[in-house]
Amino acid sequence: IDAAPHIKGTIAGTMYNGTAAVEGERDTSTNLVDLSADTNLGPAGHRSHWSINFLKSAVGTYNCDPAGDATEIRLHDTVTDVFYETDGGAAGQCQVRVVAVSATEISGTFTATFVIDGDNSATTKVTNGTFRVPVTDVAGPL
Repeated sequence: IDAAPHIKGTIAGTMYNGTAAVEGERDTSTNLVDLSADTNLGPAGHRSHWSINFLKSAVGTYNCDPAGDATEIRLHDTVTDVFYETDGGAAGQCQVRVVAVSATEISGTFTATFVIDGDNSATTKVTNGTFRVPVTDVAGPL
């Protein structure tokens, strides 16, 4: 896992490396975090964007729930204007492994099978996913 803040993963041979606007918020009442990062791919002012939502802020391995009520991963690919997600249908899946958590940072790895928003049968794999994201605590729902 890179030392610099990021969320990144490979889709169909293309690395989506989110190193800009990397941020996370931890809900102090639920201990869940939402993480996000922008890549350098896509038009200026509208970069491809990662998000990992409803992730437990604790070391462990977590699976996405296709029903959309647990951890989910999304990528808006602004190069092709496609929204990839793990929570759009039964084919969407992921596994997130949180390897370190502190008061100010969370890091880990992930794999995913994305469905394309609007076509929940079309899938694409995410490999080599890693993240290291600074977090701030917030009171209330994310």
